[in-house]
Amino acid sequence: MKKYLILLFIATLVIMAVSCKKDEQAEGYMNATVDGKEYKSIRINAHFPASSNKGILSISSSADGSRNISLAINSYKGAGTYDFKPDEFGRKNVATYTTYTQGDLADKIYTTQPEDNDDGYITISKQEGSAVEGTFKFKALYSPHPDKKEYVTVVGSFSTFL
Repeated sequence: MKKYLILLFIATLVIMAVSCKKDEQAEGYMNATVDGKEYKSIRINAHFPASSNKGILSISSSADGSRNISLAINSYKGAGTYDFKPDEFGRKNVATYTTYTQGDLADKIYTTQPEDNDDGYITISKQEGSAVEGTFKFKALYSPHPDKKEYVTVVGSFSTFL
């Protein structure tokens, strides 16, 4: 009887370990460098409203509770590379890097500007079913005062589910 209980216990542990691994994979990841400093997401989500004709794909992640990266592609049409220049209707793709120092209050929000991103992009390399994978690179501006401009450069990759 002891043997069966031990086997049952081990089987339960194996099932729990496999289940946890599937949960981690199902959530996805976003890894990046921000001005050379490592960024590893602890949470990521993506949203593409199927009921909307707007075609906006948004991907957002959080690292260590004090930093976020968000990507938004207007007029999303599937896998491909999207830049930060306005389209023929004036719509722009946007990326932000946000830091938090006091709970839920944003300390600094860095936002892409089309004129600063000649080589910036969001690339969706794979979209199969609800799985989305890609890479990104952008330069974002924090400008609380017109005469003081502060930039960050963000380069990374992601894999998540819609």
